Amino acid sequence: MYYKIGIVVITLLLLVSGCISGTLPKGIFHENKSEDSTLLNTSNRLSVSIPDPYGYNQFNHPDVYYNASGVFGHKWWMFITPFPYSNGTSGNACLYYSDDGLLWHVPSGVTNPIGKPIVSAYDSNAYASYPDIVYDPITRKLMCYYVIGDVVGNVTIEDPKVRTYDGSTVSSEMNVTAHGISPAVLYDNSTGTYYMWIVDIDPKPHIIYRYTSIDGVHFSNKQVVGQSSDYQPWLINMMNYPGNSTIYALFRFKEPNDNLYLATANNYTDNFTVQGLPLLQTSDPSCAMYKDIQLDRSAGVFSDDGNFLKLWIPAKDTNGIWTLFYTQATQENGVWTVDKGVNKYPTHGVIYWKGLNWYVIKGRSDPINNHWNNTGAWIDDKDRMHLTIVKDGDIWNCTMLNSQYKYRYGTFTWKVASPIYTFDNKSVVGFFTYLDDNNELDIEASTWGKTNGDQLTYTVQPTKTKGNAHAYAVPDTNGTNTTYTLEWKPTYVRFTSKQENGKIIADYNYTNVSGIPQDPANILMNLWLWDWNQPPTDGKNIELIVSDFTITNGSNEIDLNKNIKNEYIT
Repeated sequence: MYYKIGIVVITLLLLVSGCISGTLPKGIFHENKSEDSTLLNTSNRLSVSIPDPYGYNQFNHPDVYYNASGVFGHKWWMFITPFPYSNGTSGNACLYYSDDGLLWHVPSGVTNPIGKPIVSAYDSNAYASYPDIVYDPITRKLMCYYVIGDVVGNVTIEDPKVRTYDGSTVSSEMNVTAHGISPAVLYDNSTGTYYMWIVDIDPKPHIIYRYTSIDGVHFSNKQVVGQSSDYQPWLINMMNYPGNSTIYALFRFKEPNDNLYLATANNYTDNFTVQGLPLLQTSDPSCAMYKDIQLDRSAGVFSDDGNFLKLWIPAKDTNGIWTLFYTQATQENGVWTVDKGVNKYPTHGVIYWKGLNWYVIKGRSDPINNHWNNTGAWIDDKDRMHLTIVKDGDIWNCTMLNSQYKYRYGTFTWKVASPIYTFDNKSVVGFFTYLDDNNELDIEASTWGKTNGDQLTYTVQPTKTKGNAHAYAVPDTNGTNTTYTLEWKPTYVRFTSKQENGKIIADYNYTNVSGIPQDPANILMNLWLWDWNQPPTDGKNIELIVSDFTITNGSNEIDLNKNIKNEYIT
């Protein structure tokens, strides 16, 4: 169906358009490894939005610094490496800031990646990864550490480096007098001492060394650090615990698994005792959606009261895709584990599902001037997306989700668990692509306000063109466990709907090349009212359950304007 375009502003709370430069007064310094209640009481996993200079939106090896008073105008800072499909040559360290720990931005004066190999000194396989970040209250600069990794002949190069950031300028690269991977640095404010733990992977088993420094560049006093596990250390990160001298460490061992472990030391110079139970396991049993096959170096920040450990964890799935997510851990009977959330809800209008960030629309707009609720979508413990039409006072709020990325061609498939052909005749279920009124492909389930009539419509917009809309009666299914596929190619668009047993509900192949969209478009799904002023006939809320969504053979590009505003249609 064709409708007038409506403009919807996506409200992302705490959205920052630039970096505010500032400094901390001397004597006001809050170490990076504790935090207040900003991110407490969340569900099991929350999506994290980070601009990727390589465009893949896959990241690994995060480190997070937090300062309650703010550094250069922002409380959260992250140093992290892109890691698309485990491609090490893209693993070059990038710097970001945030005001909520979830939505991250490139700081003023920074062009990412700031950590990268010097071509003349290393070969094409070199990388600049394993980032770590800490604030120096004396120099009032962020210290950004990373490791240049390379293999030349039989020699493994593991060269730690550091650059500083003063709120507007990134310094030149400086050599750090240490050797190894995964450097983890803490600053002891009481003594003005830097402590660096780093893993030397040349010997077998691997060895953790600790160094100290007074300037964060020249390290000495090399000491072996013990740890209670029989496993080989591989990746580590360190955290201060608020109110006492205890040091916590996140461990990812070389073997026998790719789980994430937590360890403690009594102070900066103590050995580590590793908790026997993993902090988080691969294929997290708390929710069926998590099919991780590998967890990696993660970042953590404790709440001020020490009751919560906030975590940014990279996970690789069975398709080799890395996803960075936020979660939290709590302690029970002396054992820390990641909270076992049940349902997931949008955060600042964004929800992560099936490998994508989806923007949940808020406000009032077309189609048909509906009210849209950015909390009307949620994910259950079976990883099924729920969209709703819900009465709130005198208003009926509908739900619409828009993909973070635009796609140019591809096959898009939705699986529906709800009996959509029994839904109220005032409601519409939509699965579609959208660029503008003349570049839109629709699959819609509705009788369009009629008591009887066709229940399924395929449309290539605009509908005023003859042959662009096809409607179908659906006589022998209520719509439960049905599948809807939109195959978009340069020379044809094929719409297919199937029952659970494979029986075709309706199949149509559109071959008018002049009418086929050729430019990238967003993917949307929605549940809405045919007439916003006409509630469901029975006056009851409506809930749509989408059990799966997949994209195959689709090339994507990030929609850089999504954080400001967009125009939507269905």
